[in-house]
Amino acid sequence: MAMKSREGKYPAPQALAELLYHWMRTWPHARIDKSVTDRLYPYIVEKWREGWSLTEIAQTACSCDDGGTITPSAVATQPVPRGLVKPPEGAKPGDTFSVGELQDVRAVATLRSAANVAELRAQRSTTQMKILDEQIRVARGASRDRLAAQRDKAASEVEQQLGQALALRGRIAELERTGHASRPTKPEAVKRPAHEPAPSKSKPRSAKPAPKAASAKAAAKAATPPAAPIPAPLPAASAPSAASDEATERAIADLYKDE
Repeated sequence: MAMKSREGKYPAPQALAELLYHWMRTWPHARIDKSVTDRLYPYIVEKWREGWSLTEIAQTACSCDDGGTITPSAVATQPVPRGLVKPPEGAKPGDTFSVGELQDVRAVATLRSAANVAELRAQRSTTQMKILDEQIRVARGASRDRLAAQRDKAASEVEQQLGQALALRGRIAELERTGHASRPTKPEAVKRPAHEPAPSKSKPRSAKPAPKAASAKAAAKAATPPAAPIPAPLPAASAPSAASDEATERAIADLYKDE
């Protein structure tokens, strides 16, 4: 029996998008195009109007492949990812769509794009290695040594970029396992290059005896009134802050520059 509050209504497109995304991840080789969604949608709507959440609909499934043993299916034993995908732009309650129309949220799209860029850079360096291998084959003397050094550098770049791509895709997989997109912390979002020293967060030594200077100043004021107010010195901590901002911008630029 349908809930009165849901009679004649349809689930939100966002909830349907997350349901389809869960099925797509669980069965990556399954065909979940719009024709399949259209066929399943009446069942989804019926259960939703009975009071089921789309998470329950996505996970409530069992298998009995041998005809005698009932076991939970894969969709029932994995969390439904939340907040990782969006429905197609302009989708309204009652609309159906395929998994191919789902859109990554910005956090996931950024991670996926960065992983793709790293893999493309690895491919470029791999091609460069093949070129250098051919040049080394016929080179002699100092020229051969120079080409060999270039090849070693290209091989190191391949390893570095593939490692970065693997870490980024691992982050996406982690978000999918937890079932929600957690916000990255500030240190994870921007990392300072290893060759660049971090600006010191401590105040310069000249600023430490400030309390004593203030006490001396107060004693002088008590003895004789000053002829004119003494302007306060500029904060010494402002310089590290500016340096930090510049270093942050350079770190972000380094992630995407075409070396």
